[in-house]
Amino acid sequence: MATNKWDARDAMTKVRQSLPIYQWKHKILDAARNNRVIIVVGETGSGKTTQIPQYLYESKMTNLNTKIAVTQPRRVAAITVAQRVAEEMGTTIVNGPVGYCVRFDDTTTKDTKLKFMTDGMLVREALLFPSLDAYSVVVLDEAHERSLQTDILFGVVKRALAKRKDLKVVVMSATLDVGLFEEFFKKSSPTVLRIPGRMYPVDVFYTLKALPDYLDAVLITTLQIHLDNPDNNGSILVFLTGQEDIETMEGLLNDYGTRLPQNASKLLVCPIFSAMPREAQMLAFEPAPANVRKVILATNIAETSITINGVRFVVDTGLVKQRSFVGHMEHLQIEPISQAQAWQRSGRAGREAPGEKFEELAVRAVPEIKRVSLEVVVLQLKCMGIDDILGFDFIERPNTNNIIKAMEKLLALGAFNPDGSLTERGRIMASLPVEPMLAVMLMKAIELGCAKDALSIAAMLS
Repeated sequence: MATNKWDARDAMTKVRQSLPIYQWKHKILDAARNNRVIIVVGETGSGKTTQIPQYLYESKMTNLNTKIAVTQPRRVAAITVAQRVAEEMGTTIVNGPVGYCVRFDDTTTKDTKLKFMTDGMLVREALLFPSLDAYSVVVLDEAHERSLQTDILFGVVKRALAKRKDLKVVVMSATLDVGLFEEFFKKSSPTVLRIPGRMYPVDVFYTLKALPDYLDAVLITTLQIHLDNPDNNGSILVFLTGQEDIETMEGLLNDYGTRLPQNASKLLVCPIFSAMPREAQMLAFEPAPANVRKVILATNIAETSITINGVRFVVDTGLVKQRSFVGHMEHLQIEPISQAQAWQRSGRAGREAPGEKFEELAVRAVPEIKRVSLEVVVLQLKCMGIDDILGFDFIERPNTNNIIKAMEKLLALGAFNPDGSLTERGRIMASLPVEPMLAVMLMKAIELGCAKDALSIAAMLS
């Protein structure tokens, strides 16, 4: 038994050393020791997400009272990356130095030294401890995605750097355009490391024009790939816009799967989206049985950080659901993906062997902070003791009118006093993980004795 355990450990070490980033280990650690801010451009397949946190931990960049925070934009990425790192370190999430913290699921203990978490969870910690005193290093992974919480974190981390001389920040991005990050952290004199990835060639096929029914196009393309490649040489990853599309496509593929030619392999359809239970999400990572081709139907949850082994084909609608602020309401709208997102999705097909990708053309994306309502942002900043919201150092400044509208709405909801200071109601609103309007509804529902019904409504609207 001990020999088998040693062999497995040795095999894992060889896997880690085979990653492109291993050749850069000493340069990364030298940069971390000699600089307060490091920007790492790691291409797909470089190993940056799993290896850099381990390098930092192994080089003793924590002490008895601090740990390393590693943020991810999505829950499933934070969980799966933490599990992979724990496996590589020969430990477990339950009793080792690696843990994760996402909404409704915190596995960290007093012994945790590598804490993987969603960016939203670190923002919530910053409400109580703006200087992030619990951490010696903060790693912001997938920074190029520019989610709302990530953009807030950039400002929070920059303020913490000004207050703490012992804090180090590592910004990790998969895109080459890091000029924005360099300019933002200019006072800290950031150093930039560009690490090549390990990707096999991916043949990309574009549609000649926009298709009127993208679900029909996805169905035809997926079945065509399956039948044109009878050797069952890899899984198919399909990017769709949301749960409704995924469930519709799952039904269609399961239906057509019963009518395939007798000599064709069977199809195993595995959906994965954020609202699924974690156990159901993990099924997409399991290997397919013999003579069965796996088809993974995913939202942009599968775009970065997580790796689904065995994928050789990617079918990309070129669309994503995004929150947008129109008038006085937020809407979920289907928008074209950015070129960076399209490039990331291509990388899913070239991790282990040459692959193919079928997609529509992409455009340049607008950061989330410029598209959505800013009430949550303003409320969180106020809770951190930041009174001058208009003067806050955003990595990219949102529309000033949107900030003013958010402040006016929060004043009307009772979150602010007339002088702009935070009220007790405002602090309670900030502590609830819902939109401010829903927070007020929940607080009022408690007074009226109908909290259970209000919770159901809030859950449906969140």
